[in-house]
Amino acid sequence: MPKPHFRACTKPWYVKLSGKQIRLGSDRDQAFDEFDKLMASGQDISPLSTVAQLLEADLEWCLNHRKKPTYDNQRR
Repeated sequence: MPKPHFRACTKPWYVKLSGKQIRLGSDRDQAFDEFDKLMASGQDISPLSTVAQLLEADLEWCLNHRKKPTYDNQRR
């Protein structure tokens, strides 16, 4: 199972999923919270993911991290 790790050269916490480094943040507690959310989502993007799955994941991220007009624009 992947675990968060601290990169001293750049200072933030990362986790490696599906061969990609995902930045979790520079604060340890925040990074572990983000890691827990990532693991709970069950969305593991792999080279075998379909375009529809990737677009759906992008829209979900946009809904949670951007304002509603941006989400509506992306959805269209």
